[in-house]
Amino acid sequence: MPFCVERLISATVKCTAVGLGIVLLVAYSRCQSTSTPPAVPPSIQAQLDRHCAEMVNRLHDNEEQSESDKRSKKNAFYSWKLNTCVEATIDPVEWSYEITDATYGFFRAPKWITSKAQLDFIRDDSIGWLKAEGYWQSIDPSPKKKLVPMIDAKIECTHSEGICRETDAEITIGILNSDSSDYEISRWDDSGIVAEDAGSGSCSIGHRLMIDFKSKSVSVVDYPTKVSANQFCEAFQEVNSYALHGGSYMLMGLNMIFYCDIHGADSAILSKVEERHGDISDLAYRLWQDNDEGGPPATVKTPDKPYSQNRCAQLFEKKIQELTQSTPQ
Repeated sequence: MPFCVERLISATVKCTAVGLGIVLLVAYSRCQSTSTPPAVPPSIQAQLDRHCAEMVNRLHDNEEQSESDKRSKKNAFYSWKLNTCVEATIDPVEWSYEITDATYGFFRAPKWITSKAQLDFIRDDSIGWLKAEGYWQSIDPSPKKKLVPMIDAKIECTHSEGICRETDAEITIGILNSDSSDYEISRWDDSGIVAEDAGSGSCSIGHRLMIDFKSKSVSVVDYPTKVSANQFCEAFQEVNSYALHGGSYMLMGLNMIFYCDIHGADSAILSKVEERHGDISDLAYRLWQDNDEGGPPATVKTPDKPYSQNRCAQLFEKKIQELTQSTPQ
């Protein structure tokens, strides 16, 4: 008997019904190189399906459910093809069909990505006011100059007050922190604004904010105002420059295997997702999705005619069969 099958069958003797699913998942993960899953007792599939259903139910119990969620018909099962728990959902009223990776076993978990856009730059000379909003990025691309935290920033300058105020939202080790600081405006003319933060704190770091009206660009230079013998301050003894870029940081994750409604179908091409090891959060949809019929997904191209509920139901069942076709018998 193959080693992996032995592990799976012996697990049925050693585990309780609740813990069995977890042990089986771990045991079977060592067999992922097997091209065809081995034949195992049907009771193991039942135990795994029950484990997936219980896990999904616990997740939903901790969520605030909408009316659509409450009326939806849900089913969870273990897919041997993906080696993960899968949840299938049907909304019978505002009909839609959805299949997701419930455990991020096939898809990667959410990660921070950068959403780029044009810099939000608003200027009103009549009242002497300016606002710019985006995220800071080091001008020097070398790794040692890279900002450790991710920082979204909003800068507002008021001519009458002689101040530019920077408000930051900073993510460090997964924790969101807010902060604000003021720069005293030393120059405001037709070309732009220069404002200074003379330097404070234990490391005596000064900050010069520069705003160019013509290019609509914002940058800041950090520089030491005096030499410090403090070992902690050594990293801040060099001049560092940062530019404000348009866009923001987002915690992005995708676990959608299939979705279909009147607007069309989006179906994950499993081989394409596998090529990327499930890391497709920042990948264009056209590179890993189709409409489950070889055409472009609805996220890329709206179909010429609305989909019928029957068509979605057929595609839904087709995807379910794809996910369970390698289930041991």
